[in-house]
Amino acid sequence: MKAVILDNKFTKELKEEGGEDLLSLMNHSLRELVETACREGGLDPVPLSDLSGDEKEVFFISVGFPLPLGEAVREFLDSGNTAFLSEEEEILAYRWVKEEDNGDLLIQLKGQSPVFEDLVPLFDHRDGEFSGYDLGLPHITDFASLPIAAHAIHGAVNYRFMKAGVRIDRPFDTVIDPEAKIGKGTWIQGAVRITGKTVIGEGCRITDGSEIDNSTIGNGVVIKSSVIESSVMEEGSNIGPFSHLRPQAYIGENVHIGNFVEVKKASLGRGTKAGHLAYIGDAQVGEEVNISCGVIFCNYDGKNKHRALVGDGAFIGSNANLVAPVEVEKEGFIAAGSTISSKVEEGALVVERAEVKKIPGYVARRKAKGSL
Repeated sequence: MKAVILDNKFTKELKEEGGEDLLSLMNHSLRELVETACREGGLDPVPLSDLSGDEKEVFFISVGFPLPLGEAVREFLDSGNTAFLSEEEEILAYRWVKEEDNGDLLIQLKGQSPVFEDLVPLFDHRDGEFSGYDLGLPHITDFASLPIAAHAIHGAVNYRFMKAGVRIDRPFDTVIDPEAKIGKGTWIQGAVRITGKTVIGEGCRITDGSEIDNSTIGNGVVIKSSVIESSVMEEGSNIGPFSHLRPQAYIGENVHIGNFVEVKKASLGRGTKAGHLAYIGDAQVGEEVNISCGVIFCNYDGKNKHRALVGDGAFIGSNANLVAPVEVEKEGFIAAGSTISSKVEEGALVVERAEVKKIPGYVARRKAKGSL
């Protein structure tokens, strides 16, 4: 069976105005959602121009309601073909019939559903009549109905995850793309966004405000109010609250990323800890490394990005700066407040601080002059 997908007035006008990117639900264009629903239900989406005049079982599908019929569609229906129209977004299915007395085409409502489902026959094939189909997509006619449609679809997708063993505390405030995979026993607390082809393991906990896009999350991971983009978190690791994994971050097993930490294009080995207020960019960090508060990996020289290498068991003290390209060998120890621009040898302590200068009586003299 074939399906012809047509634009409605709203979608057509928006495309003509260059706003096609606004026609999306769950990171998918409306047309993409419709085409996917058609294929899953055994319908073959084809352009109207590909239809022949003798085809007898064709479904005309719109990305909204009402569906404006072009002359080509009317001619096709008038040629004697039997066709059903399923309003693609509203899960409304209609059957086109000829009225005997005047020959006008009529639309008869055959079914309605409020949620996203697989294609479901709305009435049986009998007496020479073909079945209509419910695509499970709420109709969209303007920007007011767009979030209502998204709300219905999100709720239905989340319902399927919950039936499969995922706990979602606020299903109508949580957005999960259909391609995402989430393991049994994972607990999603509060409003969370899980988009793209994200894969989340079993027994994870994800708290309010977290956003995870196109990332892989292992079993038993805890994500507290953080943003993760195109990254990997291995089993038993944790992050947050209020931290950010930018693309190509790799967080190894049992790694701890605390609050206000940003990781970009960097890997952190098993058991490494970055407790708070740190930036780790363009780096390879080994296992069991301690990255203290205020540590900055200085990877950008104004033109190019450079990498830093940190060996297993290293200790990076508070407010230290690693000016890349630079290497800290295994168990290298960097004192707090140091700026490191050359290799730290294995097991060595490096202290880089300016000489302390003390000026007694400074405050009293300033007060006496009235300048303090």
